[in-house]
Amino acid sequence: MNGLQIHDPRYARAAKAVSSYDWYGDDKELDYAISECSRDLLPSSDGRAAFAWKILYGWALGLRFERDGTEDDMIKAKNLLEGLTTASCIPPDVAVFAYFYLARVNHLLYEGYGDDAPLHTAISLYEHALSLSKTLPTDSAISTDDVDLLELHCSRARCPTKIFVADKDNGLKALECLRAIIARRKDSDLDPLSLLAKTSISSGLRALYLIEGRKSDRLSECESLLRDALRSSERFRFHQYISNHLSMTLQERYFQGAPATVIQEAADRGEAVAAWAMRKRWLNAIDRQNLVTLGNTFNGKVMVDGILDNLLKASEYQRKALTGITYRTRGFAYAHMAMNLCITLCNITEENGDRKDADEAVRMGLVALEHFPDTAVQKAILLSALGLAHSLRYRLIEEDKDFEVAVSYLDEAAERCKQTDYGKHRLPEVHRHLSFVYGQRYKFTQQLEYLDQALEFGQLASDLEPLSSMRPYYLSEQGERLLLRYERTQDVADLDRSLFSMESALALTSQMRYQRHVLLARSARILRVRYELSSDVKDLDLGISQISEALDLHKDMTYIRRAPYLSELAAAHEARFHHQGQGIDLRAALDNYILASEDSAGAVSDRIAAAKAAATLAFDQGLFQRSAHAYGIAVSLLPRLAWIGMSRQRKLMSATSAGQLARNAAAMCIMVGDFERAVELLEGGRGVLWRSILELRTDLEDIKVADAALAAELVTVGQALEFDESVVPGVSQAHEEQRSQRRRRLAERWDDLVDQARQLSGFESFMRPAPYCLLKHAADEGPVVILNTSDYRTDALIMSANQPIHCVPMNGLPNKVVNALADAWQRALQCVKDEQGCKFIDGVLHKLCNRLWDGGFSDIAATLNILRKNQDIGKPFRVWLQPTGMFSLLPVHCARPHDAVATDLFDAPVYSYTTTLCTLINGRQLSRKSMSTKHASNTILGVSQPIVPGFPFLSHADKEIRVLAENSTMYEQLTRLTGNEATVTRLTTELPRHRWLHCCCHGKWDPENPLNSAFRMRDGDLTLSTIIQLRLQNAQFAVLSACHTARHTAVLPDESLHLAAGMQIAGFQGVLATQWAMVDADGPVLSRLFYDYLLKSGASSDPRSAAIALYQALQQFQAYNVPLYRWALFVHFGV
Repeated sequence: MNGLQIHDPRYARAAKAVSSYDWYGDDKELDYAISECSRDLLPSSDGRAAFAWKILYGWALGLRFERDGTEDDMIKAKNLLEGLTTASCIPPDVAVFAYFYLARVNHLLYEGYGDDAPLHTAISLYEHALSLSKTLPTDSAISTDDVDLLELHCSRARCPTKIFVADKDNGLKALECLRAIIARRKDSDLDPLSLLAKTSISSGLRALYLIEGRKSDRLSECESLLRDALRSSERFRFHQYISNHLSMTLQERYFQGAPATVIQEAADRGEAVAAWAMRKRWLNAIDRQNLVTLGNTFNGKVMVDGILDNLLKASEYQRKALTGITYRTRGFAYAHMAMNLCITLCNITEENGDRKDADEAVRMGLVALEHFPDTAVQKAILLSALGLAHSLRYRLIEEDKDFEVAVSYLDEAAERCKQTDYGKHRLPEVHRHLSFVYGQRYKFTQQLEYLDQALEFGQLASDLEPLSSMRPYYLSEQGERLLLRYERTQDVADLDRSLFSMESALALTSQMRYQRHVLLARSARILRVRYELSSDVKDLDLGISQISEALDLHKDMTYIRRAPYLSELAAAHEARFHHQGQGIDLRAALDNYILASEDSAGAVSDRIAAAKAAATLAFDQGLFQRSAHAYGIAVSLLPRLAWIGMSRQRKLMSATSAGQLARNAAAMCIMVGDFERAVELLEGGRGVLWRSILELRTDLEDIKVADAALAAELVTVGQALEFDESVVPGVSQAHEEQRSQRRRRLAERWDDLVDQARQLSGFESFMRPAPYCLLKHAADEGPVVILNTSDYRTDALIMSANQPIHCVPMNGLPNKVVNALADAWQRALQCVKDEQGCKFIDGVLHKLCNRLWDGGFSDIAATLNILRKNQDIGKPFRVWLQPTGMFSLLPVHCARPHDAVATDLFDAPVYSYTTTLCTLINGRQLSRKSMSTKHASNTILGVSQPIVPGFPFLSHADKEIRVLAENSTMYEQLTRLTGNEATVTRLTTELPRHRWLHCCCHGKWDPENPLNSAFRMRDGDLTLSTIIQLRLQNAQFAVLSACHTARHTAVLPDESLHLAAGMQIAGFQGVLATQWAMVDADGPVLSRLFYDYLLKSGASSDPRSAAIALYQALQQFQAYNVPLYRWALFVHFGV
């Protein structure tokens, strides 16, 4: 402003210097001006000259804050100018300038930190200055240029989108004022006020564009104004900001359907502005927002070329925008930047399927939510982004909580969008996200109601979406979900609508590359499904052409979608092979399935599905070797399906299909005579949960010798992962989010450390699935019988020391029969345990044993008898059983006729069970180690809890514990916990101090959630999930005299999710347990016989003698004609 007419050459020179910097950005001029203003010669009186110098000094300090980001300059500037506005003797015309420059300093503060409050203050001060100027006489020092400048900045302050949206009426008046300024100053193309006015008008027009239904004419005017301003602004300091405004406008124009060259220009201009900003001394809020906008431009550029690197570049710029943010600047602008990074990370996750990016998207969304004002209209966008982030993570890790949180955020976003004009244009996007998450929910649950909701929201999104650039994706997603409903309901109308939607989407994207591959892949699948209805091979030909094009478009990405695309191509070739019978299609199908299964960037579930499809197709065509190979690939991926970074419940869900897959793989290997490979696959594909726990407890002594630091970190990370499995009730959502993300990062670090260990010489196979050369040692102390039932065949694989594997086909027990027998037995166990019910159970058990014997167990017995001849005479013949599938729910240890003479029964082997071969091998190693430990005291913990509310009184429980006291010579110390002392807390405290455990109590079996199976104590349940968290270094043997302690669940038969297995995981080398409900009175009798044998044999402290002791005790039960159902339930696990 020129109106402060001070006749002082030094002042005039300083004022000119400030003006030179303000318009042209000459740093030396600003530094000179500040130096002059701060000299001792600065007048100290309250005269006009003094006021002028102070105003100039305050404004110069404000500009230096803008340049350097020095907060002290801003504080000094505000204090100086605020002091002038309150001075009583300041002339009115000088007061105008004081208020104006105080307003501009506040405006700079807003642009520096992005905090709205200074901008609102600036608007008030501008208006006060304007009002005051109108009261001055016409001959005052205020010139027309001064008035234009004042009106320009006052109007400019009302044009940022959030201000304009909040007060549209005043925003429109600001636009009128700016147009009037341009009209008054039209004679000079280089007039900086006109250039700034055009730039400010463009901001207001973009705000109108957003709140008035995205009318393209607003953008056209924006572009015209900005190009005009840009041509004339090269010499001005604000040239780069005009260029950035043009970049933002071009970005919006592209989304309205402008050609690809438009978004490319937007990106080029944005990068030039970013390079300029990064050379500045600091990044203010405007610069940071420009970086965010550039990131959004690259998000849009992806729609042109479909290259993921553009998304990565977008996140890179948006991360730069967030660097160096201090707490002082963490306001709305910071939240807005975090929100945009959240959106970009969602886009990246959608393309690459990386859960780390999904986690960061959620984290950035929560950061933004913490700082977002609740009243901000943009909060709906944030909630929508957060909902999408949780939706994408739900797709990747299938945690129900992500679905619930996603729906909650999206529902709130939808409600907020409906309340404002600004929000309404975001509603289609919110509906799209809701459609997506409900569609995922349907895929995981197969509940049709979720698919119907997905279709409903998808239709709303398509109906409301005004942007032509997004419409094809909405249409294709709707087409995909219509296809899913057709496959479920067989309503041909859905198939027709699905194909129509997809054809429309493809027609709209013929010139676009972004996600066109997605549309092509969806279309190919629809065509393949239509072929199944029409048998028109042209559908397959077109589908193969489309999916091949999709793969070609996607080839420079090699991310998560490649595997399903290859699978779809394989499925189309498979269908055409069945139609035409040409070998070239069969080969193409098998080759592409295998390529999909081996694509390291693909989702594990997609890769396993591809391998299974290859295995099934190869089997159907008699290509058993190829089938076995494909099954081997699938089984090798199972550990990743139950990754240690997942929650325990999620691992269980992943393991549901794992056992069946491993059993089918083993069966195929058996068919080609590769018995050793069959054993390896069964070991690698079963017991997924237990293996994930035991890996964290791997003995690292050898690693420690090779790399002590690596071993130490493995221990630390492993312990942290185990700790994170413990359940902490009542924590907040934010805490649980941090905990879950921490677990996944720990798991990723664990994977990295394991990879590092494998680089060490001699440790190449560290934590890899055990090869048969190691697994065969499970049979060192007696044969191991693996009972495998599958979709293809049923066999017994009998491993024995120093001999090849014996395979005994069990043709009389196909999978369906085994399943039916298991179902019949489980239903029999549910009957009431009165006299008639017990007789019924006993009768069913006898018939079951006979049926198993006739179905193939007689052949197993014959093979075992041959092997028995090679053993030392007089030594008990021990055999370990490892049932798979529904064999696990059957009492296979007593699968023989039980109506023969008693002497025949005594020839039965001493049967034990093992969950896995590695568990047995490790247990023996622990046993040898513990037995060789000198001076190790033989301590036993006896637990009796006969009284639990809601359960029958166990009248013989205390009597059973007294049996231990009667056999005092077998231990050095007995600790008894009975009645009120038998609590979960006391039991878990005492367990690490004792080597043996004898527990008499009620057992709870939970077939739906087996980790909730438990021992009933006085103060609650000691659950399986708690037991497996224990690390019992000195434990040897546990007698579990409670019901159902070794009972499998039909939901996860191959996971051995019962209390006996949990005790082994905790550290016990062997366990005596029950497969169903026991009779209370049998506990003391069995215990006396069991411990008597251990004492007489002289092996009272050796857990390896426990199986023989149980065998001898049960012989006495049989000798006294105790019903089969009462003694056959007692089983031995372990060494």
